[in-house]
Amino acid sequence: MAIQSMNIASRCLGTNTNVTVILPNPPMGRSLKDFYTSGEKYKVLWLLHGGGGDATEWVRYSNIERYACDRNLVVVMPSAMGSAYSNWSAKEGCFIGFNMYDYLTEELMPLVYNWFPQVSDRREDNFISGFSMGGQGAMMYAVNHPELFGAAAILGVSAVNMHVPLDEIPLNPTGKKMLMANERGELEEYLASYENVYDRFADLAKLDNPPRLLFGIGDMDISYEDWLKMRDYIRGLGLKATFEIRKDYAHNYTFVDSYIQRVLDFFLESV
Repeated sequence: MAIQSMNIASRCLGTNTNVTVILPNPPMGRSLKDFYTSGEKYKVLWLLHGGGGDATEWVRYSNIERYACDRNLVVVMPSAMGSAYSNWSAKEGCFIGFNMYDYLTEELMPLVYNWFPQVSDRREDNFISGFSMGGQGAMMYAVNHPELFGAAAILGVSAVNMHVPLDEIPLNPTGKKMLMANERGELEEYLASYENVYDRFADLAKLDNPPRLLFGIGDMDISYEDWLKMRDYIRGLGLKATFEIRKDYAHNYTFVDSYIQRVLDFFLESV
């Protein structure tokens, strides 16, 4: 595979940001000229990192390059800082507008499709996944933009139930934004926004052709008990999804590296 690291000036983020892209290499026995001029389109995985990570996290802590090479898959890994893949304004403590939620769909995806013409923009060829905070992001994009992704895999995280008392909301990035919205008197607006993944699952269940969904977690993960509640909730909605538990794995990249090949095969399987 070829790995390309880019630093781009982003309008959505109001700053420069890094992106790592894994691209297919010509297989042994195939003509180089034929490979590079074939016009072949490749399926693409938008792969989101967890809290404290950046565009290099997956390459550093997993074997995603080799796994993608084996499957002839393009992988795009953006940096998101600690944004939880949300839009942040000045009133939320951000000096500039850091619109990470908009950045992926409004800026990075069009950029990749046009700067890398071998990347397919067809819905059925686009997948999204992430671990921990990246799993939260993958859920948000899958439920709010089902027209863009054929499948999504959410690893090591559960959707936050927005309807429990505020003092029971976990203090993860989603919970913190919810508390800030409540303090500003904007909680109802927040619950009606793209942030409320929990309720958007009900909307997804009404679609004729929603993205295929895979949820994976280790049974020693800190989110495991909440994950089980989310699993039961989604099943109760009648939304078709696959839920898998890995025994004796916790919330770390040991679990992620053991599981990501299953994720790639799930994306590429015939349906």
